[in-house]
Amino acid sequence: MAEVHIAHWILDLGLGGDAKNLVSLANEQAKWARVSVLTQTNEPGPRSNQLNARVIVAPDMVASSKLTSWLQLNEPDVLIVHRNGAPNATETAMVEVFHQAGVACFEYNTFARVDAATDHLWTGHIHLSRASLLQYARRRGAAPLDLGNQKAIGYAVSVAGGTVSDTASGIAGSITNAERQEARKILNVSEDAFVVARLVRPDLRKWDPLPVLAMEKLQKRKKTCLVLRAAPPERHDWVKAKLGNAAVLLEPSAVDADVRRTLAASDVVVNYSVIGETFGLAMAEAMMAGLPVIANSTPSVDNAQIEFCRHNQRGLIANSVSSLAGALLYLSENGDKRAELASAGRAYMEKTFAPAVVEARLRRFIIARLADTKNESSSKFPEPATDNSYELTENWLTEYKEAEHESFPDSGSVIERLADESALNISRMEDSWLYAKKIGLTGIIEKASRRLSQGSLLRG
Repeated sequence: MAEVHIAHWILDLGLGGDAKNLVSLANEQAKWARVSVLTQTNEPGPRSNQLNARVIVAPDMVASSKLTSWLQLNEPDVLIVHRNGAPNATETAMVEVFHQAGVACFEYNTFARVDAATDHLWTGHIHLSRASLLQYARRRGAAPLDLGNQKAIGYAVSVAGGTVSDTASGIAGSITNAERQEARKILNVSEDAFVVARLVRPDLRKWDPLPVLAMEKLQKRKKTCLVLRAAPPERHDWVKAKLGNAAVLLEPSAVDADVRRTLAASDVVVNYSVIGETFGLAMAEAMMAGLPVIANSTPSVDNAQIEFCRHNQRGLIANSVSSLAGALLYLSENGDKRAELASAGRAYMEKTFAPAVVEARLRRFIIARLADTKNESSSKFPEPATDNSYELTENWLTEYKEAEHESFPDSGSVIERLADESALNISRMEDSWLYAKKIGLTGIIEKASRRLSQGSLLRG
């Protein structure tokens, strides 16, 4: 059997979850295939040094004579494009070059956005979760079960930096007590504090002030610490004003050991975003590391977090300041419940999103789509051995709908809850103003135009 050649294309191998996922998948694929990674930028990015030595990196690849020459010389069988899904002239021109050369093109649509003008270019569309595929179908105005060339595949989740567990997937083991003690010492976090971590990207769109306000309430009840990795710099002063020395602000990092250390210092991880998640890699990594997770539900926008962190089964859902403060207090006083949720979350992630599992699911989809389109390259792919249990079904759609409004109960008086809601709304409006100021009038017009082209000014 001739060796199959898989090409990946991405903007760069930087901080984003799409880059981390690409690296994990490419390393798995390199065990049985020839793999190339093409980047749009001239500098591939800091994650390029995490690739297997067999993986070839080719930077500065856009529609050009350079790309045409690369195609003629390397003859890839398939192209996997890691993109946010929105219309992009540079991406479209590049994919057209591959399509015209007869290469089967697959889209990893990380934000469940619709780009109908490029439908003819794709052999298949890959989504980060069943929830994101459902969101894509809503935006498309289509029945989710009728999208035959679309598949929920997921991100490949692995928390590097620890001792590799004795499992077939070869992922790192759960956080140990020794790691916890060392991490708290390095990060200057008190050993006897109840530590809550939050890992985000430094982006005001992904940011939500709710956890800070909840920790401010919890501070009055017990000794706490909020560890924030990559909070937006525009909000650092506000966080410090609210929590003082009970907040630790850490810089963004593409080093997996830094992420693991952040998790290791923590008792609980919170995952909050006003725009929701199409996957929620930070949350998934926390679950894989063996930590309990609390998230919010955002039914009107992306909401994959409730798929993974199912309330009271694999974590908790808390949708208000008092709800989150109560959930954190509950877990701080119930070590057995923390352990139960952490164990269930770890088991789910290992079974569903370990790199070897996701790669096998992706490979099975690629084989099926190549066969459906009579592409002879399908015979060059070795059949994966693992079964695929991650499917979009009517039963799952019913369960997901039920989960949308599950939440830890609110606490406090009506007046207290109204005050909390008011403070949260004011903080969120400040965030919106800061973001609008940052992107300027041109950015606002561009985003408004894109959303109107999809039928609504509202995100989602």
